[in-house]
Amino acid sequence: MSSHATEPNAALAILARDVNKSFGTQVVLRDLNLDIARGEFVCFLGASGCGKSTVLRLMAGLETPDAISEACGNPARLELRASETSDATVPRLGFVFQQPNLLPWRTVDENVGLPLRLQGTNRGVRLSEVERSLREVGLTSADGNKWPRMLSGGMQMRASLARALVTRPEIMLLDEPFSALDEVLRQRLGEELRQWHHQFGWTTIFVTHHVSEAVFLADRILMFRSLQSGVEQVSLAADLPIEFGVARNTALRESRDYVEEVIRVTKRFRELQL
Repeated sequence: MSSHATEPNAALAILARDVNKSFGTQVVLRDLNLDIARGEFVCFLGASGCGKSTVLRLMAGLETPDAISEACGNPARLELRASETSDATVPRLGFVFQQPNLLPWRTVDENVGLPLRLQGTNRGVRLSEVERSLREVGLTSADGNKWPRMLSGGMQMRASLARALVTRPEIMLLDEPFSALDEVLRQRLGEELRQWHHQFGWTTIFVTHHVSEAVFLADRILMFRSLQSGVEQVSLAADLPIEFGVARNTALRESRDYVEEVIRVTKRFRELQL
């Protein structure tokens, strides 16, 4: 299945063609084809082990695709494109993992500023950008002076988001970042994430296996299936647009349209798992 952006003429931020990924004899991704337009919020939805996080890691350059498509013999192609106004040839990326992954021997400030330090950014600029990032995710300068163990789980995830924000990314990749949080905090951070997505103009890819979370967050949901041994299937099984527009808030969660959309997507999700 080929997945295409909802706006055919929109500038693409991400393009994948004939992407496969195996680990030894285990095929994790087969014949992945997708287009993601600049500024879209796309959720990858699927059961555990179906390759969602692997796609994110491929996009981030943490893994490399198999060289040749097993189905048609075409070379794999995976492109992340910088915006037309950028001087860079590749876009700036932010990556938020399932766990905050804060270094316990560094303060929150030092954790958030680490990407800039690795880039060789001078100390004055680094401190200014760290302060900005903390403020944007709702943390204070006093929080920046703390050790990670002194923060609650939600505050640790905010610090992880600040670390991803500090480089002013064009593309934000998030791998089930709220999975360890309670439902109320999960919903609150989801609402804030949509606001940040709109405010900063990101192209956002969010991995989840929760239908209700995907329906609330996404402009489009791409459904992945676990590959069955001996069965010729492509990994990407469905492409569902979500038509709620920009406003994503508590009122939307309580609306009939939202409930009906969750039911519709859940039904399709179940069909693909059979």
